[in-house]
Amino acid sequence: KSLRNTRRVSSAIVPASSRPVGPPPTTTIVISRRRSSAAKPGWKYYYEARNQVHHRLRVQRPPDPDDVPRHLTRRVRVWRAGRSVTKLAVRSVVRERDGRAGKLWMVVRGTGDGLRGRLGITVVPDRSHRPDA
Repeated sequence: KSLRNTRRVSSAIVPASSRPVGPPPTTTIVISRRRSSAAKPGWKYYYEARNQVHHRLRVQRPPDPDDVPRHLTRRVRVWRAGRSVTKLAVRSVVRERDGRAGKLWMVVRGTGDGLRGRLGITVVPDRSHRPDA
């Protein structure tokens, strides 16, 4: 084909014409980055628990152990990590309707991996619970 009578629109080549390029006016496009329900998948509990524990206990560790501000003392960091993991555990049992034990186990597993510093993709997120882009 000849590219002589075409133009480039947002990296796509379309035929040059006087009509606007886009969906027909009767088409309704719905874009949502939210889930259809408030339920969280188990992998999300895992990563929230793991990242929270890792961040509080490893990343926020002060470089100089002699001059530590109050909000970075070990006691405060452990308290905050424990509080957030407890909230996740309670939410996984109280607010979830399906798979409560599995989601609670993911919180426990994520906490353990966060304490060990085991990062990376350790639990594969399933596509069925991810919002469509």
